[in-house]
Amino acid sequence: MQCDPQACEVHAAESAAQLSGVQNAPQPFANPRCSVMNDVLVCACDAAVRATSEVCALSDRFGGCLYLPSEFPGCQVGSDAACAAVCGDIQLRGVSAASQALEVVVRASACVGAECRYVLAVDQRCYLAEPLTPVDCAVADAALLSQ
Repeated sequence: MQCDPQACEVHAAESAAQLSGVQNAPQPFANPRCSVMNDVLVCACDAAVRATSEVCALSDRFGGCLYLPSEFPGCQVGSDAACAAVCGDIQLRGVSAASQALEVVVRASACVGAECRYVLAVDQRCYLAEPLTPVDCAVADAALLSQ
């Protein structure tokens, strides 16, 4: 299947629009609890958000981690107080990140073989898509698109 340059340009603009502005904030977590999964302590904030010492609990719209595994203080199974604090912190960070009105612009888009590639810029940060991958804004768009 061939890449259509016009459709690629439209897709890049739609992606930028989707990432721009204010996002939907995460809802408060109802029943955070401490448990063990695969021999690892976990604060289960909800079905999708879990804080551990091994993986990022919540990512921002560009894939950056809002709550690092190194920040997880641990918890005690049977005592969910620590998880209530951890999940509350994660929820506040999610709300803060979602409430930031960002202007995401398409720096360039092009068909590279059968693939639509584009470079997005926001607040002096650049991303090659898809998937969103941080790149150096100082590199020329043609070089980034050919990566």
